[in-house]
Amino acid sequence: MIARDAVTLEGSRVVNGLLQVNSRSEDAEEYEAERGNAFILHYECKLKAVASGGLLYIKNLDPNFNIHITRIYIDPFALTDTDLRITQWFNPVVSGGEDVTATSIIQKNTSSGNLFDLQMLVSSASTALTFTGGTRYHSFPVASRLSTQRDMNGTNIISLNKGILWGFKTESGAVATANETISLSINITKVPR
Repeated sequence: MIARDAVTLEGSRVVNGLLQVNSRSEDAEEYEAERGNAFILHYECKLKAVASGGLLYIKNLDPNFNIHITRIYIDPFALTDTDLRITQWFNPVVSGGEDVTATSIIQKNTSSGNLFDLQMLVSSASTALTFTGGTRYHSFPVASRLSTQRDMNGTNIISLNKGILWGFKTESGAVATANETISLSINITKVPR
């Protein structure tokens, strides 16, 4: 096993034994994947007939590790609404949503068998995910069939019992078209506190 402070990655540095990524999330993901600490969270989320709502929520339940979000892939299917935006919220109060924790988490290094204690709720065909409160810190447009990747550089960190939600809203305030699909893939690493 390689010591964390013995690794030098392009655009990255080690501070107090922890990898700090300045330019490329892929470096951090590869580094943690080799140790069984990199994961992909994925679900094909469904819009609901409301002006705004939740799509996917993750909450950290692990007392020993923080979640570092490194990249997000947003792949909408055909969307009727042309003014749709994706929003990102830190630590909202959520209700509803389908719990897909057991089925929608993929470990990048499948040979290590490491587990991660988190909760994942989604807006599915049968269940809406709603939320109140929290702090919105991203909002960006999403277009029909236009794939988007956002590099988070590990700067979105979820500590114990905190959560992050990706939601949607229409700019006009009109209700979105129900049951249209946005595929979300969230790349995360788990890093000791």
